[in-house]
Amino acid sequence: MRDLPFSLLELNSATEIKEFIRDRLIPPHTTINAYSTHEYQGAVLFPLIWDDGLQVLMIRRSETLRRNPGDMAFPGGVADPDDHDVIGVSLRETYEELGIPSSKIEVLGSLGPFVLAGGILKAIAVVGWLDSAIDPKPMTTETDFVVSIPLHAFLNPNKYFHMFLYWGSRADYVRFFDTREYANHNVVWGMSARVIRNFLDFMIPDHGLPFEPITPLLPEELQPVDKE
Repeated sequence: MRDLPFSLLELNSATEIKEFIRDRLIPPHTTINAYSTHEYQGAVLFPLIWDDGLQVLMIRRSETLRRNPGDMAFPGGVADPDDHDVIGVSLRETYEELGIPSSKIEVLGSLGPFVLAGGILKAIAVVGWLDSAIDPKPMTTETDFVVSIPLHAFLNPNKYFHMFLYWGSRADYVRFFDTREYANHNVVWGMSARVIRNFLDFMIPDHGLPFEPITPLLPEELQPVDKE
């Protein structure tokens, strides 16, 4: 009996990798039933594309935007009244931002919910496999450019950093991927880095990135200790 693969890195073909990813995600129908409620107000698409290896498609938000200007991000946004479910939100936003029709995206499932805007907005990360023949381009002034980043760029432990940042009494655990070599000198951080790290934890359990503590340090625990 053939052992099931433990990690995405054990596979070579696009078909094997796509099915491996699909098997480890929350299925589309479960995603729709569980998360298409008023509690979850938005969605992003985590777009994967095969181009001589697995790539992650990302956009850079315009410097003119009020929220998160200049950040590397995934296509997505808040639900419109006409959206039927969270998967529909992610597909609509991807078409509006990059001109990629839903017919060119195979939805594999989702990574589940995450929280934005200081805990105010709950959203879903939908994973989509893109047709390799697409030619995505920014369709609005909200996007500076679109870039494909090889998945292996997120697997270098020397290019990954994390820390707790404090705003008053609230602590946020913030992740950073140094992707300047692949993303026009831009670093991936914040919510986008959190989604990527979540994907890696699911698909490559032995990825070798630094361990992340579950409980945030209290401010006094961050103070230097004087040693006699």
